[in-house]
Amino acid sequence: PVGRYALAILSPHEAELPRTPAFAGGQRLVGQGVEEDRDIAELEALFWLAATPGSAFLPHLDDPRPRVRLTAAKLVRLAPFPEIEAALHHIAETHPDPAVVWHARDGLDRKTWVPGPNPHRARPPQDGITRE
Repeated sequence: PVGRYALAILSPHEAELPRTPAFAGGQRLVGQGVEEDRDIAELEALFWLAATPGSAFLPHLDDPRPRVRLTAAKLVRLAPFPEIEAALHHIAETHPDPAVVWHARDGLDRKTWVPGPNPHRARPPQDGITRE
């Protein structure tokens, strides 16, 4: 494969937010303006490059725009890097945004960064929230 693909992970914090089709049949959040939308699209494009580690998205977890933070939180948990578990634990324990915390906790629970078949991904969520 040329790029990296992942199943959609929809948190309860973004279920009602507008989405648009993305490359390879996925969907991404739509920004509230041209610049925000471009930044979200750039993050998604960086994820598609298999060489981009999840740590590249960490600085965006503190972006003042909630949709950019949501996108970064989703991508951090999907793209492996050596200290991913420690980073997700830290995010889950300290980040002020409940939407970012949700992605960190769910990522830890499901080990979503593990490539290939992953039995953890298929488990029902521990918080009772249905995911796509």
